[in-house]
Amino acid sequence: MIRLKNFFKKALACALVATTVITTNFTYNSTLTMAANETTEETFFEDVNLSDFYNWKKGIYQSNGHYDAWNSFLSTKEYMRVTPGEVYKISCSSSEYYIVVSQFDADFNIVSYDDTIYDGSEVIIKDTTKYVTVSIYNPSNYSMTYTRFSDLFAEGFTISQEKITNYSSDVSKTNLNNPGLWKRGLISTD
Repeated sequence: MIRLKNFFKKALACALVATTVITTNFTYNSTLTMAANETTEETFFEDVNLSDFYNWKKGIYQSNGHYDAWNSFLSTKEYMRVTPGEVYKISCSSSEYYIVVSQFDADFNIVSYDDTIYDGSEVIIKDTTKYVTVSIYNPSNYSMTYTRFSDLFAEGFTISQEKITNYSSDVSKTNLNNPGLWKRGLISTD
């Protein structure tokens, strides 16, 4: 009788451990599934209202792809989905502010970092790009704060993106005065 009780105790303990392991694995897998479902709801760049301060956070994505929460910069809260080859015209209501567009691949590695975007510039999405972020700053006023940016937007500051269709990269049809086509530097024949 004692052996039978010990057998049932051990069997009950094993069943309890097995149930805990199964429950833990189910919970873990459910969490992974939920996380995967959350990431599938992507925000497309063309659908974001960049003039809505709610879509911004303090900080900037650096040229190495890392995010720094600096007060004098604003960046979009989300990575926004794009399609390679798309072209966007970026507009800003104040010429005092520079725009930075960072392009990332599917693994969120930096593909392109363009900090020379001004009002009216065109941004061409690179072949390996899946996501973009936008940052803004005033190079002559690094004392800006998140609150001051909020006030700026409340006073009517706007920034927008327009997807350009039927874009031609044919030089004869390209506006060479577009600052988005130029990079700092020098080409040497040496």
